[in-house]
Amino acid sequence: MNIRKILWASDNSTESEQALGMAKYLAKQFGSKIHGLFVSEIHFPIMFSYPTYKEELMEIVEKTEKDFEDKFSSLTENLNTEAINFNGSIVRGGVAEAILHMAYRENADLVVMGKRGHQYNKKIMLGSQTIKVLRDSNIPVLAYKEKSPNIEERISSILVALDITEKTDSALKSGLELALKLKAALIVVYVFWIDTHIYDIPSDLVDRIVDHSSGELIRRVKKIQEDSYLINKKIESLNIQTQVLYSFNPGISISNYAYDNSIDLIVINTHGRKGSNRVFLGNVTETVIRESNCSVLAITP
Repeated sequence: MNIRKILWASDNSTESEQALGMAKYLAKQFGSKIHGLFVSEIHFPIMFSYPTYKEELMEIVEKTEKDFEDKFSSLTENLNTEAINFNGSIVRGGVAEAILHMAYRENADLVVMGKRGHQYNKKIMLGSQTIKVLRDSNIPVLAYKEKSPNIEERISSILVALDITEKTDSALKSGLELALKLKAALIVVYVFWIDTHIYDIPSDLVDRIVDHSSGELIRRVKKIQEDSYLINKKIESLNIQTQVLYSFNPGISISNYAYDNSIDLIVINTHGRKGSNRVFLGNVTETVIRESNCSVLAITP
């Protein structure tokens, strides 16, 4: 996974501001450039409904844009002293659409943004703009999880959520490459989904299915390790573990496992076999992003 340019989307929320720390950490590891973006979303329906206040509303918009101009100018100067190439843009329009357009225009390799942004209920929802970007992005999106202040950004453990019933290995490949670059421990997890009818199946059969899944998971990991493009990257130096779980809710199971094992980053595909990232996020992926206590890197299969 080669990260030459990172698009960092800011809305001035605490979470998006902290996400800059993750962008800086990755930029230092990969030698990446960072392009900051603020999208000034003018609510035209309000202006049309209340034309009397249009001038006042535009003054607020223009002040916010000027504040971000000053902020990006300061960041350019400060980050240059850290040997990080930074520049910023301020555009008007729809937030998700502008982020996706800028990622394409800047030829970005990664989008970094907060999970939720300004207006959110931490317990029940993802930010609507984050969801839109995740659904339609052709490049990886890192949904950043807010941390306690003054905690240094570092990725020392990565969890890859792999569906062994799918042929795609994009999340696994990206996880392996990141672990190599960041010298991080790697855990590859498959969740065997069970439903209420599991109680009709003998327990020894369930055990055999889990054992079979474990063998298949190990085989998939070894196959990727043996791929020619990784042979010369010291893949054998990686500390790789595999784990099969079974659960009524795979997304919750992955999130809980990551929390229990102090995972710093989850890598997962944006959708599974029942969906298309052009239409909706997979239920498991969306649950993981919403519920996880760490940042999540969503990879387009």
